[in-house]
Amino acid sequence: MIIKKKRNQGFLVLLFISFLIPVTVVGQQVKNIVGTVTDGDTGKPVEGISVKVKRTNAIVFTNTDGKYGLKANNKDVLIFSGTDYQTRSLVLGTKTVLNVLMKQKQDDELKLVDIGYGVIRKRELGNAMAQVRMGDLVNIPVESFDQALAGRLAGVQVSSTNGQPGTTANIVVRGNNSLLKSSTPLYVIDGTALENPDLGALNPEEIESINVLKDAGATAIYGSRGANGVVLIQTKRGKVATSIINFNAAAGFQQPVKQIEMMNPYDFVKYQIERSGNQAKQIYTPAELATSDPLYVASGRKLEDYRFKEGIDWQDRIFRNAPIQNYNISMRGGDLQTRYALSGSMFDQEGIIVNSGSRRYQGRVSLDQALGKSARIGLTLNYSRNTRIGEAVSVDGSNDFSSYVLYRAWGYRPISNVRGEDLTAYNTDPLYSTPGTIRINPEVAALNAYRHSNTRNLFANTYLEIDIVKNLQFRTTGSINSSKNRLEIFNNSLTPQGNANNTLGVNGTFGKIEQRDLSVENTLTYTNTFEKVHNLIVLAGYSYRESQDEVYGFSSSNLPQEKLGIYGLSEGIPYDGVSKGRRYAFKSYFGRAHYNYKSKYLLSATLRADESYHFAKRRALGYSPSVSLAWNMKPEDFMGSLKAISASKIRFSFGATGNNRIEAMDHDSFFANSFVQGGDLSDLSVLSWTNPYLLWESTKQLDLGYDLSLFNDRIGFNFDYYRKVTGFSRYYTGMATVKNSGFEFNLNTVNVRSKNFSWSSNFNISLNKNELLELGKSASAIHSGVTSTTNADALYISKVGVPIGQFYGYIFDGIKQTGEAQPGFVKYRDLDGNGIIDDNDKTVIGSSLPIHTGGFFNNFSYKAFDLNVFLQWSYGNDIYNANRAVFEGNPAMNDVNQYADYANRWSVKNPSNEIPMTGGAGPDRFQSSRFIEDGSYLRIKSVSLSYSIPKNLIKPLYLTSLKFHVSGQNLLTFTNYTGLDPEVSARHSVLTSGFDYSAYPQARTISFGINAAF
Repeated sequence: MIIKKKRNQGFLVLLFISFLIPVTVVGQQVKNIVGTVTDGDTGKPVEGISVKVKRTNAIVFTNTDGKYGLKANNKDVLIFSGTDYQTRSLVLGTKTVLNVLMKQKQDDELKLVDIGYGVIRKRELGNAMAQVRMGDLVNIPVESFDQALAGRLAGVQVSSTNGQPGTTANIVVRGNNSLLKSSTPLYVIDGTALENPDLGALNPEEIESINVLKDAGATAIYGSRGANGVVLIQTKRGKVATSIINFNAAAGFQQPVKQIEMMNPYDFVKYQIERSGNQAKQIYTPAELATSDPLYVASGRKLEDYRFKEGIDWQDRIFRNAPIQNYNISMRGGDLQTRYALSGSMFDQEGIIVNSGSRRYQGRVSLDQALGKSARIGLTLNYSRNTRIGEAVSVDGSNDFSSYVLYRAWGYRPISNVRGEDLTAYNTDPLYSTPGTIRINPEVAALNAYRHSNTRNLFANTYLEIDIVKNLQFRTTGSINSSKNRLEIFNNSLTPQGNANNTLGVNGTFGKIEQRDLSVENTLTYTNTFEKVHNLIVLAGYSYRESQDEVYGFSSSNLPQEKLGIYGLSEGIPYDGVSKGRRYAFKSYFGRAHYNYKSKYLLSATLRADESYHFAKRRALGYSPSVSLAWNMKPEDFMGSLKAISASKIRFSFGATGNNRIEAMDHDSFFANSFVQGGDLSDLSVLSWTNPYLLWESTKQLDLGYDLSLFNDRIGFNFDYYRKVTGFSRYYTGMATVKNSGFEFNLNTVNVRSKNFSWSSNFNISLNKNELLELGKSASAIHSGVTSTTNADALYISKVGVPIGQFYGYIFDGIKQTGEAQPGFVKYRDLDGNGIIDDNDKTVIGSSLPIHTGGFFNNFSYKAFDLNVFLQWSYGNDIYNANRAVFEGNPAMNDVNQYADYANRWSVKNPSNEIPMTGGAGPDRFQSSRFIEDGSYLRIKSVSLSYSIPKNLIKPLYLTSLKFHVSGQNLLTFTNYTGLDPEVSARHSVLTSGFDYSAYPQARTISFGINAAF
C-alpha cells in the first residue's frame, strides 16, 4: 500500500510538470525585437548606443538613426549603455518594439555647453568660459537676470549704478576696453545676437542656461561685436516628456537698508545762526536779538528751546516699505515629433521711494517640430510690456539741488520757526513761498512727479535644420527684435521743475523711440570621427543684420491748463522738438574648425569677416581671427597612476576681435586731436566731414588657462591669466589704446555628501589691472567732469600710464588750526611748494576701479530642506561721495539742513582736523580727497531657504512636486562707506565711474513663495 501511494504521488508530480512545459516553452520563445533610442533632452536619435541581452551577452549597436534590432525572449533584460549616457536596464516582456529614451550622464566633463553657433562637450572645450549655475538663481526676487549675477562669475564684473526699479546692471567682461565707446557685452538670445537688448523683457524663470565667452578664441566667432565678451542665453524649451505645468508665485516686501542721520532742530538752528547771524536769529530766535532790534520778541524762542524739539524726518516721508510680487506659469512637454512650451509671467515691484516702481507682463511660446527623419523646424515668440514710473532720482544735467529727490529730503528744514506750525501740512515751505524762493515739500514734490516709460518688446525667432547627408547639417535662422518705447513727463506746479521758480512754468515732454533689428543667419556644420580617434567639427556661415532706429517727440512749456496733465501739451509753447532716425546694415562671413585627437589634444581656429555700414566703404571690411590649443592630460598613460585627478587641462588662446559700437555713419565726422594736458573732451572740434580711415576698435587678447578636477569631481579648480590690448588704427589719432590684464580663480567643492546631508561651495575671485597706453599722437590726458551742484572742476583724469577714469583734484590736508591763517578752514597740500594752491597742486586722488571682486556661494541640503547663502564683495575701489560736499558745510547754500556729522565741525573748543568750521569748506569749485571714501564692501547678497513636501503627501492632489521657500536679497553689508550704498555709480560712464550723488539705494528684499508642478 505504501508503494502504491508513492507511485500515485509521482504520477501527480509528472502531471503537474506536464502542465508547466507549454508555459516554459512559450516564456523562452525567442523573437525579433526592434526599436529606436533617442536623447531624452533633445529628442534626436542617438548613434552608437550598445544594446546587450543580459542572458546571452549578445550585443548590437544603434545606427545613425538610433535604430537597433536583435533576438530575445519575454523574460530577457536588455541593457542600454553609451559613453555619455546613463545605463538603463529594461525587462522586455511581451513587446516586440522597444523605444528607449536615454538621459545624459551627470558627469560635468560630458555636458554639452553652448559656444555660439553650436555646442561641444565640456571636456573638449579649449576656451575661457564662465557658466551660470541657474539653480543658484532660483527664488531670487529680481526683474531681470543681470541683477542676480554680481559676484557669481570670475572675470565678469556686474554692478548696479543705482537701485531704482527697472534699472539694468552694468556688466563688464575683463575690464573696460573702450575709452569712449560702449564696453557692454554682446548678448546672444536663442542664437540671435543683440547689442543692447532690454534685459527686463526676458523673464529670468524662462532661462535654461547662461554662458559667458571671455577670451578671443571663443568670441572671435562673433567678430567685430565680440571684443567686450559674449553672453549666450538659451531659454527653456519643450522636452520629450509628459506635459508638465509649473506654477511659481512669490510675494514680499522691500525696505531701505540705511538712512543718513541729519541734524536735529537744535543743531540746525545753531548752524543757521553761525552762518547768517542776526538774519537767522530774526527767524528762529527772536528772543536772542538785541533789544534794539525791531524784530526782537522777549517772549520769542531761544536756541535752547530747540534742544529737545523733535524734528521732521523727511527721509521717512519719501522712503517706504514697498511690496514686490512675481507670478509665473508654464506648460512644457512633447514627444519625438513635437515639443512645445508656453509660459506667462507678471512682475510688479514698487520702489522704496514713493511714486516709483516697475511692472512687467510677459508671455512666451516655443515650438519644435520634426519634419520626417532629417529635418526640424522651430519657433520662439516672446512679448513683454514694461512700465516704469518715477522721477529719475539721480538725474544728470542739473546743478540745482532741488532737482534731486534725496537732496530735497536731506536739505529741507526739520522744524518751523513758528510755534505749532507743521511743515508737513504745507505744499511749500512758508518761509520760502514767493516766486524765486519757492521750496516745495519733498514728499509733495515726489508724489507729484509724473514720469512714465512704457516699453513694448516683441522678439521672434525661427529656425530650420536639415540633415543634408550623414554628418552634414544645414541650419537657417531668422529673427526680429522690435521695441517701442513711449515716454511721458509732466511737471506740474508742485514740482521743482514746474513751479513758479522755473521759467518754463508748468511743462511736459512726450517722446517715442522705436527700434527694430532683423537678422538672418545660415550655417553648415560638418561633424565626423575618423578611425575612432580623430574628431572634427567644421562650421561655415553667413549672417546679415539690418537695424532701424527712430526717435521723435517734443516738449511744451507754460501750459495754461495744468489739470489736463500730459494731454495738455498742445496748448503750451513747444520747444526741443526732435525727429530723427538711422538705418544701417551689417553682414558677415565666418568659419570655425574644432579638432581633437582622442579628446586629448584640442585645436580650434576661427575666422570672421564683417562688413558694416557704420564705416566708409574702403574701411567697411574687418577680420577677426583666433586660435585655441588645449591639452586634456587625464587620458594620458602617465596620469593613470594619479587616481585622485579626475580631469586636468591646459588651455591657450590668442585672437583679435572688434568693437563696432559707434553711431552709424560716424565716419562722416573727423575730430581734431586736441587731447592735451589739462584739456577737456569739450575741446574736440570738427575739422571736416570726411574720415575714410575710421575703423572698428580692435582688441587683441591672449589667454592662458588651467582646469583641474580632483577626487571624482569633488574639487574643481579653474585658473586664467589674460592680457588684452584695445585700440584704433594708427590713422585715427584721436582715440586711445587701453590694456587690461588680470587673473581669474574659480573653485568648486563638494564638502559633504551623504544620504541625508550635502554641502557644496563655489568661490571665485577676479583681479584686473587697467592701463591707458596711448592717447593720440601728442595727447597725454583727458579731463572729464560730471554735472553737480558742488563745483565745476573736472573730477576725473585719464592719462597715459595709469588706469582710465582716475579721481583728480587736491589732497585734503586737514583743517587749519589756531595760529594758522584762517583757522577752521580746509587745508590742501601744496605739492609744488610755492605757497599757492592752484591747478599745479592737483593730482590723482583715488581710483574707482576695484583691485579684486568675487563671490562665495554655499548650498546646504538636509533631507527636504535646501539652504543657499551667497556673499559678494568688491575690494580696493574708491567712491567720490559728492553728497558730503553738499551736506557737510557747503558755503553756497542757505537754510539747508546738513548731515548730523557736521555738528562736530571745527571750533576753538573743538579743534577737529577733519570737518571745517561753518563757512570754512573752501572754494566751492575745489574737488579734493576729503570726499574720497573706501568703497570696499562685503555683502550677504542672497539667502534662500526652501522645503519640498514629500511626494506621498502631494500625490492625492495630483502634484508632482511642491516647494515652499523664503528668500532675502541685500540682507547685510559690511563697509566703511558712509553713504547709503557702496554699490553705486551715478553719472556712470567708462570715464566717470564711482560717483555718488543722490543715487537711489538698493533695497533689502524679503519674499515668500511657492513652486508647484502638476
